[in-house]
Amino acid sequence: MTIDGCEQECEPIDVRDDRQVLPLVIDAAGWGHHFEYIANNALALIDADPLHNILFSLHVWWDYHGASAGSDFRKVVEEVLMRQIPFLVGEFSGVGELCDSPSPFSEILDACNEGEIGWIAWEWGPGNEFGDNPCPAMNMTGEKDEDPRNNGLFANLRPTWARQVALDHPHSIQNTAVTPRSLLGGCG
Repeated sequence: MTIDGCEQECEPIDVRDDRQVLPLVIDAAGWGHHFEYIANNALALIDADPLHNILFSLHVWWDYHGASAGSDFRKVVEEVLMRQIPFLVGEFSGVGELCDSPSPFSEILDACNEGEIGWIAWEWGPGNEFGDNPCPAMNMTGEKDEDPRNNGLFANLRPTWARQVALDHPHSIQNTAVTPRSLLGGCG
């Protein structure tokens, strides 16, 4: 198999047995950031899967300091649609990776809607207050409370990008989500 321009000799791993028929989700390289790995390898990986049932995920944590982040993302969407690569946005937020610049989250929602591409916002929260680069602005809900019953409540939804993504944007969760039959008592 050729991966990223290199012929790979590898022992196949059988992740597909009689029970494994759901899609496999593969993040882009570099913590999910590098679309070129999806562009260069997706079709070979799909061909190698006996079920041809793979979905590729991109984490849109690019440098938002430049004005081109939104248009760069639209180019990604155009490419996956043109090449028919099964694709979703695995992570995005209202701020950039280092919490120092706003993200083009509205453009991400618009482009995903236009391309019928799924997305997952990062993150409901709390949880981004920790680590080397804490960034609570990425949380969709309020700060971590000493009482865990108060953490992550919808009532604590932040009035910023989180409210747009969850409720107010034309392509928000509230305005686009569809309840699956399996949750309505159907057989799936």
